Amino acid sequence: MPLGRNVFTPNELALLGRIFDRRKDVPETADERERRASRIIAYYQAGIHDEAELDELSCKPLGSARGPLSSSRARSPSRSSSPSAS
Repeated sequence: MPLGRNVFTPNELALLGRIFDRRKDVPETADERERRASRIIAYYQAGIHDEAELDELSCKPLGSARGPLSSSRARSPSRSSSPSAS
């Protein structure tokens, strides 16, 4: 877990760096690399710590994760539906 809002342990930095470096041979602009790095960090801070899953999610838009992030969003429409739609 991060020590603070913007502070990671050396082990966490090593993990995040490994994930980022996995795709270093894929052609990306500086903006695309920055967005990918931001996604890795955001998903990690959201509780996804599996290296393979973080690598996979780093190439997808935020919010496309299966599990805690998406399942809570998937349930919210059913909670807010009203009987007035009949």
